[in-house]
Amino acid sequence: ARDPRLFLDVDVALLLAEAGLEAWAVDLRSEFLDYAGRKYERGKFRRCAANAEALPFPASAFELVVWGEMIEHVAYPEKVLGEIRRVLRPGGHLVLSTPNGRRLHTGLPTFGQVADRGALVAKQFKPDSDGHLFLFAAHELEALLGAGGFRLCDHRYYGTPWLTGRLGFRHWMRWMPPRWRQACDQFTLKVPGISPLLAEGQV
Repeated sequence: ARDPRLFLDVDVALLLAEAGLEAWAVDLRSEFLDYAGRKYERGKFRRCAANAEALPFPASAFELVVWGEMIEHVAYPEKVLGEIRRVLRPGGHLVLSTPNGRRLHTGLPTFGQVADRGALVAKQFKPDSDGHLFLFAAHELEALLGAGGFRLCDHRYYGTPWLTGRLGFRHWMRWMPPRWRQACDQFTLKVPGISPLLAEGQV
C-alpha cells in the first residue's frame, strides 16, 4: 500500500510534515519554496515548483489536497480543479478556502459576473489581495465544484469584522476583551442572514 500523502499549500505542509504525515508543498514561486525549506525542521516534507494547471504528479497520488486562498487568483479555475481531481485518489478530499464574495464592500465582481475571463489571464497568479481577479459567492463555488466532479461535503464561513476590524469594527475592538470578540464572531457566524454579508472567508 502507498503511504498516505498530502499535497498542500506550503505552511500547512510544513505543519503536517512535522506531525508525522508525508506532505508535498506546491507553489509557482521557487524562491518561496526555498524559504519553506529553510523553515523546515523535521518530517516527510517535499517541495515542487509547478503550475497548478499542469501538476507533475501521477493520477490518484494523494488522499487530500488543500488549495488555500488561490482559486480567486486563477482565470480558469476549472483547469486547476481538473488537475486536482486527477491527482486525488477515489474517495479523497479537497479542502478549499477563498474570500467570501458576498461580503459587504468587496470591490470586486463575483465569478459569475465576469463576462470575459480570457482578459484576466495576463493578470493571474499574482500574490496577495492585489492579485484577486474575482471572488466567489457560495452558490457559485458549489456549482463550479459540482461541474468539476466534486461533491460538496461541508461549507462554512469564517472571520467576521469582530476579529478583522473591517467596516469600522476596529473601534469596538479597542475596548472589547478578546474572548468577547471571539464570542461575537461565533454568534454572527451562526446567523444565516448575516454571516454571508459579514464573513471574510469561506472554506
